Amino acid sequence: MKYNVKKFVAVVSAAIMTFGAFSVNAFAYTENRVTNQVRVKSGTELTESNAPKLIINGSEDHKENFSFEVYLDNAEWTDKYSEKGELENGVEYVKLTSTRMIINVDVAKFDAVNDDIEIPLYVSVEGSGDAYVGINSKSSAVSSGEYKFATAGTSEIKIYNEPVENMKENGSINEIVIQDDFNSNIKSGTKYTIKLKGGFAFAELPTMDNSGKYSNKTKVEFGNDDKTSLVITVTSGTPSGTGSITLTDIKLDTKNASYGDIKADFTNSAGGSGELKFGTFGDSNLTASEIKFDSSIKYEDDKAVISGTGTKGKILVLTIDDKEIDRLRVDENGQWQFSVDKNSVNDGKTHTIQAAYYNGDTKELYYITKLEYSGETKKSVVYAIGANGYFYNDKQVYTDGVPYIDQSGRTMIPLRTFSNSMGISDTDINWNAQTGEITIKTPEGDIYLKVGGTTISSPKGEIKLECPATIKDNRTYIPLRGVLNAYGISDDNIEWSPSSETITVFY
Repeated sequence: MKYNVKKFVAVVSAAIMTFGAFSVNAFAYTENRVTNQVRVKSGTELTESNAPKLIINGSEDHKENFSFEVYLDNAEWTDKYSEKGELENGVEYVKLTSTRMIINVDVAKFDAVNDDIEIPLYVSVEGSGDAYVGINSKSSAVSSGEYKFATAGTSEIKIYNEPVENMKENGSINEIVIQDDFNSNIKSGTKYTIKLKGGFAFAELPTMDNSGKYSNKTKVEFGNDDKTSLVITVTSGTPSGTGSITLTDIKLDTKNASYGDIKADFTNSAGGSGELKFGTFGDSNLTASEIKFDSSIKYEDDKAVISGTGTKGKILVLTIDDKEIDRLRVDENGQWQFSVDKNSVNDGKTHTIQAAYYNGDTKELYYITKLEYSGETKKSVVYAIGANGYFYNDKQVYTDGVPYIDQSGRTMIPLRTFSNSMGISDTDINWNAQTGEITIKTPEGDIYLKVGGTTISSPKGEIKLECPATIKDNRTYIPLRGVLNAYGISDDNIEWSPSSETITVFY
């Protein structure tokens, strides 16, 4: 496999998790072990994050103060251990040399019968090969023995990837190669995890090919339900030698990711980690700017359109009254628009509408902008003389019959055109052909009038008409101003434009 065309993106210290065998001989009084074995590069210092521990189990023979020696082979104590100190209350150490120390136990302070003595192996692994920690019991009841805790080599696990530039929505990244040049075996159950950051997820499992010691020894699966991580598991112990794991056909899900770097964390279950960068999504990282709402919310049929501006490529989350409604990406022009159920914001109540950017790592919202909204403050209907239908909030609605101006200069409008424009359905309009009586059912109560009559009875009281309702072209026409007043709309909310011959009604 050729790696000269790929970018080297990470070096990860590797390790193999295992438990050391007990060392118990005929004269032993304790069971001792190391918690795990690690695999590191020569010269690596083991710290709190990856150092195994030497464990000396409690024993019934530990009823008097005692001392024993701990020594190292192919490793040296680091400066974490000074010349002398205390591991815990009642357990002290004295460092004799860079490879030897004495452990003194005061049983009046430390319960060595029931509690285990733990000695962290804060060491530097100096050469290649295996590193051991040993116990010289001296005159104590602690068992002597040697325990392997590390394997050192001159190579590392390296990860190769050629970063993509400006990856498109739901695009793919280039192959990932995990190259292991340690000439040692890998324990069954060892896991390599690639955890995407920034809201990215894997769209599907990639194709995996292995070579060398990893051949037919691994499986790949998602590490969590949201598919943000891949876990490669060694399914059976490998032989010694080198090997590689190659992932191809790596497709990403970007619905929760903003424009910017495509990054991931790589971890080895036995210790070791590093950050990977697989390229960029869209433009490079953009500084988030203030989110703004447009001046008004528009209505289209049964939908309310909420829109505004923000930073292009950012994921924006819309909430109404603390409930998430939807999320989307701000477009290339810095515009965003949500279409929601009209009744969710226009029901006569005051609602808190919030827009905020989404942080894919923390899953938190930031740059939060809020809008207090009480629905449409005014509805408008426009009637045009000689034109079919009307305009409701700038949307044209077609009906039969056209408004006209009678001989007395009064605007007459088809009964059904008026009623429909006020939100009254045809089923709520009753016409008695024999008596000429008309009944209009409204939420506030019924309105009564009669063809040829000069009054209207309404929930607002009786209203005198300037001209009567009439029949024209087989349609019932009513005087517009009179029925508007009966509907509770005052003259102040009625505008007449002589130039365009239109009547605009606000309510």
